[in-house]
Amino acid sequence: MNGTNQSLWWKEMEFPVGETLCWEIGPFSVWITRTDSEWRVAHEYTSHEEDRPLEWRVEFGRCEPSERAVVSRYVFGLTSARLSLKPALADRPVVTRPHTPFYIPSGIDATIFVSTPLWVRIEVNDPPVFLQELPIVRPSDTWFGSSTLEGEICYATRTSARLRLGEVPRRPHRAITPVMVHNRAPSNLFLERLSIPVPYLGLYTDAQGLLWTEPLSLVRQAETEMAEVRVGEVPPSQAERPVRLVEPRQKPETGMLVRAFSSIFK
Repeated sequence: MNGTNQSLWWKEMEFPVGETLCWEIGPFSVWITRTDSEWRVAHEYTSHEEDRPLEWRVEFGRCEPSERAVVSRYVFGLTSARLSLKPALADRPVVTRPHTPFYIPSGIDATIFVSTPLWVRIEVNDPPVFLQELPIVRPSDTWFGSSTLEGEICYATRTSARLRLGEVPRRPHRAITPVMVHNRAPSNLFLERLSIPVPYLGLYTDAQGLLWTEPLSLVRQAETEMAEVRVGEVPPSQAERPVRLVEPRQKPETGMLVRAFSSIFK
């Protein structure tokens, strides 16, 4: 099977003993093999490309992983036929940037559309047992904060935040988040880089096969790098007949502050 419709690459399936599933999406490949007492997962990255459109394919057979693949073995007393591949959001905040930096004047709201990278979550057996999560494209680590002493480790993404949804490329390995920035501080906000707290967001798919999170509001009340986080209670209005796939990794608290606006120290 192959295609570009991202609604098809995650699935739950019956997996016979002795078979291997070969799963590829862009530069990432994973091979999953089942025996009567073991699941084996091998994966490989052929490049770091993420800006071009990615196709995917899934094949069953007796295909073998390459010699460069990283292999993990999971031993059970007895395996069952269930295999599930699920999309998942990042486990850290993701730093993105507008295509061109801009100012948000005091008292003004601006909506930005951000896409963030996805992981593949592998579960097997019935009841399900979690094996591992793998990023489809390996993001780089970056430090996000006002100094080398104050901040946090995040993922850096190569793609740009956009002011118009139509400018956001549709990619099967990324999820779209509408972000509204409210500048309530007395000074202009120069938006050069933005940290998206994706562990507080759930994941949805829509009728077009696109992946979305809830809309996110970041409220800047003072001249600091911190913002109050408000996660939408419903899927974004731009998603057509959305269906929830994954719950948030962390539950946001009312009035919670996060580091959202800052400089990056490499």
